[in-house]
Amino acid sequence: MSLMAYLFVLGSHISSASDVLWVTADTTYHLRASELEGHIWVPLSELSRAWKAGLEWDLATMRVTLTSDGHEVEFVPEDPFFVVDGEIHHLPVPPRMLKGELHVPLDLLLPYVSSFVRGKLKWKEGGVNILGVSIEERANGTLIVVRTSEPLRAEAALASGWLHLTLYRGRLDTTAMGSLGPEGAVREVRAYQYSHSAQISFRLKPGVSDYRMYPSPDPKKVVVLLWQRAKKPRKQEMWAYRTVIIDPGHGGRDEGAVGPTGLKEKDVALDIALRLAKLLREELGMQVVLTRTEDVFVPLQERARIAVNGGGQLFISLHCNSSKNPKVVGIETYFLSEAKTEDAREVARRENASLRFEEVIPSLKEDNFPLKDILTDMLSDQFLKESQKLAACVQEELVRGLGLEDRGVKQAGFYVMLGTGAAMPSVLVELGFISNRGEERLLKTSAFRRRAALALFRAIRNFKEQQERAIALQGGR
Repeated sequence: MSLMAYLFVLGSHISSASDVLWVTADTTYHLRASELEGHIWVPLSELSRAWKAGLEWDLATMRVTLTSDGHEVEFVPEDPFFVVDGEIHHLPVPPRMLKGELHVPLDLLLPYVSSFVRGKLKWKEGGVNILGVSIEERANGTLIVVRTSEPLRAEAALASGWLHLTLYRGRLDTTAMGSLGPEGAVREVRAYQYSHSAQISFRLKPGVSDYRMYPSPDPKKVVVLLWQRAKKPRKQEMWAYRTVIIDPGHGGRDEGAVGPTGLKEKDVALDIALRLAKLLREELGMQVVLTRTEDVFVPLQERARIAVNGGGQLFISLHCNSSKNPKVVGIETYFLSEAKTEDAREVARRENASLRFEEVIPSLKEDNFPLKDILTDMLSDQFLKESQKLAACVQEELVRGLGLEDRGVKQAGFYVMLGTGAAMPSVLVELGFISNRGEERLLKTSAFRRRAALALFRAIRNFKEQQERAIALQGGR
């Protein structure tokens, strides 16, 4: 297909998004925006005008640079990698030439530039579908109710003293939300409008330990209950997931896979593990045990012993994938079971190869490594099913949070999980292909590692809430 034909096809599938506004202290801009593939696309020329930013094309390299208040953002058409002040980032969908202009997905770009661009994204009057918020102190906690004009999918997260409530496809009046005063456990309310979602953030008083979103009989209401430690039901303490084992793969003389420019799997896994441990401790109050906290070699069977002796209730082993084909990309999450594909068997063989660094080295040939018999003896149905659920939560959040290809949830025989699969839900995560130059470049960056840790945190939080809710309904353990 020719470039002109390609652009014509894209243009034919674009719908208008004319109610998108960019509001500064003294001006309101009606952005010339379009909706395509679920994102809001805006020409860079429009953003240059609204942000009062310089715009420069380098025709030799096809690089486009936006300059705003001393900050630079660089794009290349059809390239998902872009640069903000010298740091490389990745968009799930690349900038595109549409109708002769370079467009960027504004909803995906905003988180990277909101700290220095002036103004906020809003919707034209009449486009608001979040009607109001009520906060009420009750005997069992503080009740928050959000009223909407249509059913909206909502997610909540408790982090650093704030409850962040995200409403997808939500549109709100940020000024009206900002007028909400303190009530009950809520000290302050802030509201943010993004292209495809709205966020209402509640700053909480000290002592608020948890929240629960409740299904409402009215689909146009989102209901959240906050409670303090003294009000938390005692029964929940009996069945809460409290201890997570994080296993940074490889270490010491076992470097794991090595990327084209020398990035080592062991270093990436440890850095993300430390970030994840900090989030789990600070935001969920969970106990975290790491199988290693520095660049040392820990035998695979010792990692399992640490997990069991540490009272682990969840086990997550972090790795980077590798392939002989440098073009292979994406994220995979594994639970312990018989491998169903040759690709899964190859990943297990590569990760199990760490056994060669141990003093006792069993053969990894399938006829001398009777995984099926071991699994039959060790795995209970309960933890196998829970491991599958945990793997699904992890895969979903990583794909959503990192924007990389979804290679799915898979099963294979990993030696490191043989000693944990019968004791707790256990998964092994492959955080992108270090053998691919593009994903190796991402794995090097602090921003990508931070996003990976946040995605893993959300996955653990979601799994914990789902399982605890199910167990509570069954009357506890």
